[in-house]
Amino acid sequence: MMKHTFWLLCIVCVLQGCATVEPWERGTMAREEMAFVPDKLDQNFRDHIHYSKEGARMVGAGSGGGCGCN
Repeated sequence: MMKHTFWLLCIVCVLQGCATVEPWERGTMAREEMAFVPDKLDQNFRDHIHYSKEGARMVGAGSGGGCGCN
């Protein structure tokens, strides 16, 4: 009985990701609040501070040192 419950729970969890977005719902999904990074300018500022303090670059690495000068 426990084994069947486990597999049923797994199937239910996997099927939750199978959803379709209708054309009239896409406007809601494209709102600024739904973005991974809602404020791109603020994120760029935070990234600059992080790079300056850590002396490291993440995705989209460019030239420059750990002092914050480019």
